[in-house]
Amino acid sequence: MTAVASRGSRGAVLFALLLLTTVGLLLLTATWTPRWGVDVLAGTRVVVTPADPDASDADLDATAAELQARARAAGAPGATVRRGSDGPYLVALPGRPDERVLDALRSNDQVALRGVAAVGLSLPSLPPPPSGAADPVPTGDLPTPDVAAVGWTLAPDGAWSSALAALRCDDPSAVAALAEQEADPRRPLLACDPTGVPLLLGPALVTGTAVDDAAAELDDGTWAVGLDLEPAAAGTVAAAVEDLMPLAEDRVAVAAEDAPAPSGPDDDQAEGAGDPDEDERPPLRVLAVTLDADLAAVGDARIDLLTAPDGGDGGDGEADPDGAGGADGAPSAEPERDAVAVADPTLDQRSAAEVAARVQDGALPAAIGSASVVRLGSTLDRDEGSHAAAAALLGLLGAVLAAFVLVRRRAVLPVAAVVGTGALAAPGLLVADQVLGLALSLPAVVATLGTLGVAPLLAVGILVVQERELPGRTPAAAAARAGAEVWRRWWPPVAAGAVGAGLVRSSAGDLVGDVAVAVGTVLLAALVTGGTLVRSGAVLLAGGAGATPAPAPSPGPTRAGRPAPLVLAALAVVALVAIAGLVVRGVASDPAFTAGEEHLVTVSGDPVDARGAVRDAARDAGVAVSSLRDAGESTVILTTPTLSDVERAELAGALRAVPVVTGPVTTGGFDAAGSTRAWQVGAGLLALSLVGGVLLGRRLIAAPLRLVPVVLAATSLDLLLGLGLASWIGVTWSPATLAALGVVAVVGVTTHLAVVADRASGARLAPRYVAGAVLHLVPLAAVVVAAPSVRGPFALVLAGLAVALTSALCLTAAAAGTQVPAPGGSPAVPPSRPHREVPVP
Repeated sequence: MTAVASRGSRGAVLFALLLLTTVGLLLLTATWTPRWGVDVLAGTRVVVTPADPDASDADLDATAAELQARARAAGAPGATVRRGSDGPYLVALPGRPDERVLDALRSNDQVALRGVAAVGLSLPSLPPPPSGAADPVPTGDLPTPDVAAVGWTLAPDGAWSSALAALRCDDPSAVAALAEQEADPRRPLLACDPTGVPLLLGPALVTGTAVDDAAAELDDGTWAVGLDLEPAAAGTVAAAVEDLMPLAEDRVAVAAEDAPAPSGPDDDQAEGAGDPDEDERPPLRVLAVTLDADLAAVGDARIDLLTAPDGGDGGDGEADPDGAGGADGAPSAEPERDAVAVADPTLDQRSAAEVAARVQDGALPAAIGSASVVRLGSTLDRDEGSHAAAAALLGLLGAVLAAFVLVRRRAVLPVAAVVGTGALAAPGLLVADQVLGLALSLPAVVATLGTLGVAPLLAVGILVVQERELPGRTPAAAAARAGAEVWRRWWPPVAAGAVGAGLVRSSAGDLVGDVAVAVGTVLLAALVTGGTLVRSGAVLLAGGAGATPAPAPSPGPTRAGRPAPLVLAALAVVALVAIAGLVVRGVASDPAFTAGEEHLVTVSGDPVDARGAVRDAARDAGVAVSSLRDAGESTVILTTPTLSDVERAELAGALRAVPVVTGPVTTGGFDAAGSTRAWQVGAGLLALSLVGGVLLGRRLIAAPLRLVPVVLAATSLDLLLGLGLASWIGVTWSPATLAALGVVAVVGVTTHLAVVADRASGARLAPRYVAGAVLHLVPLAAVVVAAPSVRGPFALVLAGLAVALTSALCLTAAAAGTQVPAPGGSPAVPPSRPHREVPVP
């Protein structure tokens, strides 16, 4: 192996190290399973019914937004919430959410700060429960206090005390009944703390309307929920704590006396038998934070007042109850706000932050009445996902064979680019899933697979430039020079695209941000793979071709690039077919951005098997199908845009004719899930990034300024024709369609710039570019065939990138022309950019 080839092998080693590092980061996240979006795999549907359906539209809209924010904050990043036209909220959650997510959707989060009136016996102190579960304590029959909250908390009545004595926190039915208590701030509450200790909480001292802010705080090693209160409410709580603290301390002292004394042979242990260690003492329970009827935090209290209840200077209510100052008699530090902190030893940082966030958000504008949960099936038909993956793999293998037929052994470079980018992007997306909360929704999957089309372009450029540099040099040296030159002009525009994706993620967020993360991750993976594996692979591949320099041919005239008439005719036919598709079929609106309808179809047998017949019936009726899912054991949910009365009647008739449909079709409308503003922001930032990338790329390849509008116009043509071709199989203005258009724009601009740069060599570009493109387009075509339920956006990417390749090799190449090679085989370089020797990596 030559010295150049030996140095070139370092890139392959660096790529391997980076891949192992990414996999190592993935192992630290302890998961290999991505969080799929609810529009890809099975999910959960929660129908939340408002307690007052006549609430104002503003309150109902605000409640929908708050429910979506709650679900995502609780661990369901792909959650979507829609308002049904007949009242309930339709919540779609990916996968099987845990109880924290469901609780966040069921709770109104009416905040109350309550004193602890009494503490029941802990579980170890109780006898085993009887074989039959006792009836839950009927708290609704207990009296509502007619005295002040503090007075009742200091001396609870006998009925509530008896209810506390009967409460068993190890009885699931009794614990479940606690959540059904009336969350009236005037009434006490029964609760079970996380350690299984029954509690009796007094009426609310203050409610959430008096809370200005909330945050998780670390208080002397214990996590606490800190609440900033209005001055009057802070004074009320401070006075209550002053009265309740002796009661709480007495409970701890009694519990300590009743605790078994430690045994040991030493006298010191015997002397300390009646004084248990501080860590063994039961916790001090003074105040509790409740959300509706649920206990959120309970423990010791710390009070900070700007103004003391008696009008004097404030201070730390716990450390200095008598106003004597600090431990050494010095004045206490003046507090910055009126606040109370409830320190709960059972909280950790995450749970304290979640409680604080819910307290900060406060009660929902429109109270929730009930919530029902049903399992949703996947949008994919049975085994469609596995069939699509197998088809894509077979398509890739076939494309590799086709690439080797086109360019023979040189196909190793584009194959390495595609495979290496995919291998690096896959664990990168999983890491982003854990770090950024990425949900792999259908738009994100489309963006991921579509952006892989950037990967082979660097390899193709190296093959083209290597042929130009070969005369007078060894193959390895020519490959090294080609890799350095192509990398220098290739990486800035791609990096600009990745930066643009980051800007979209930070500005738009939500589903648009997920798409941007997917695009940026693949672009970064392509950059790393191209700069390491592909460049070193080109040198290693050329190193086996011998070390004899090729003779330098004498310069001769070259022809200006003109597209072949047959190719122009084919492109014209494609344009006519695409325009006809837009005129005849069009692109239907999608309920993702507009109001729509859900048609609940009752079927016999397995609803997964019935979905195909329902889809065919809807399409035969001329209805655009937005999504189709099974719900429960006998229902299929068909989602469509808002239909007219005639269209709705035709759809109902077509569905009744389906043998598996056994019941009436129930139709309900829903409002738009969200505005298009985030997508508009994302599209604007993407357009600016692409224009910047074109200007930067033009400067790096020293192309005339007139080619900038040529590249942008050609890319616009790619988008239009790709959308027109895809319209023949049915696409809607869905988020996945918009993601597909973004991918076509990114890959299309990169392809046009690459053709402009490589056209200067005068080499035949078609075989090399086609060899690189088939590695991406053939697997996409296999997915379109194998996954008909989601083929629309993938067909758009396939059609758009195929048109981009054709127009780049035909129109853009003709506009770029061919420069006259200078002596030695190198093209003439404009005087503004003198030719420089590029160091070998």
